[in-house]
Amino acid sequence: DIAYASYSDSVTTAKQLKTALTALKDDPTAETLAAAKKAWLVSREPYGQTEVYRFRNSPIDSLDVEGDINAWPLGEALIDYVKTNASDFGDDQVGVTANDVGINGNGAVTAAYAEANQTQNIIGNTNIVIDSDLLEKSLSAVDEHDVITGYHAIEFLLWGQDLNTNNQNTTDGTDRNLAINTTSAGGQRPLTDFTTDANASRRHQYLEVVVDKLIADLEAVATEWAPGATYRTQFTTITSDADANAKLAEILTGMGTLSEGELAGERMQI
Repeated sequence: DIAYASYSDSVTTAKQLKTALTALKDDPTAETLAAAKKAWLVSREPYGQTEVYRFRNSPIDSLDVEGDINAWPLGEALIDYVKTNASDFGDDQVGVTANDVGINGNGAVTAAYAEANQTQNIIGNTNIVIDSDLLEKSLSAVDEHDVITGYHAIEFLLWGQDLNTNNQNTTDGTDRNLAINTTSAGGQRPLTDFTTDANASRRHQYLEVVVDKLIADLEAVATEWAPGATYRTQFTTITSDADANAKLAEILTGMGTLSEGELAGERMQI
């Protein structure tokens, strides 16, 4: 019941995010951009609570959609222009070893290449059609640095790169629904990227396509946790102590893997 509620909330808030992105498209102002950012933050709250259901062959993994929803690192240089430097944003941060969207002949995109070719990306190259088929070309590289879909793609389009090196304050977490950064530090994407820039309409189009896929993927997972669904029925059908122990082991394995391998290893340590 808790899992189904969390995934259902994720769908609801993703739809609210879509509404905010539509408002940004219809009337791109500082206010609608701020509202879209807030809607993104709110949408992440329930999804973050669902990550404990990973690593146990539950629908988020068995349906093979987790990568499309939440994978990282993002292929920023594949999606839009990026700034590079010798410290934060070199090959290890914005570099892509290979891609399947047609940038640089599907080859590697280094920091130097991205710097020298500011329009050689999905947004800048108008020959690339922005549609659902394009998003299927995510996660094709061996190192998976070519992610172009999910929450983080929307995040990058809204905020841009965080180029700040000082005055980094912590996030105000006193209100979980409205948690926002306590300072202006964060991404520096200008409002003009959504208004007067030559590729403004393509950014709006990209946001629309990505959020529609996000909603569809979340709905697919939520459906499997609904009362009467195949996965939920299988998981909650217990015929013996052995069945109960096996299901409990799945729960603990997911929690343990998330805590150590994913959260402590893949996020905090890195």
